[in-house]
Amino acid sequence: MVWHYDPEGIAAILEEAGYETVVYDVVEGIREDEAASTNEQVYINPDGKMRYQYSKLLSQSSSTESLDGKELSLDRQKRTIVNILCKLAVTEELVTLLQKLPGIAGKDDKHDH
Repeated sequence: MVWHYDPEGIAAILEEAGYETVVYDVVEGIREDEAASTNEQVYINPDGKMRYQYSKLLSQSSSTESLDGKELSLDRQKRTIVNILCKLAVTEELVTLLQKLPGIAGKDDKHDH
């Protein structure tokens, strides 16, 4: 089969998998799991190029500082970020990728502390 860009179809697949979507020049999907401290983002362009980004929060701290009388709130985070790039051949393979990529991207989470 030949790649055919179907932004609405791609958005529907992402939404079915629990992503919030936005369609503009690309299709963007975002899915967060607060309990696991993970965030996933998917970007698919009209050529079928896909970027999947997996982010896991490892630690976080907050503090305040003052700058010329202005109070600043600081939020420091240590994260693991994994980017996976690929080219889709057909829209339907996105379903399998969305099921398997989190496991591939997060497989080393236990070693990142």
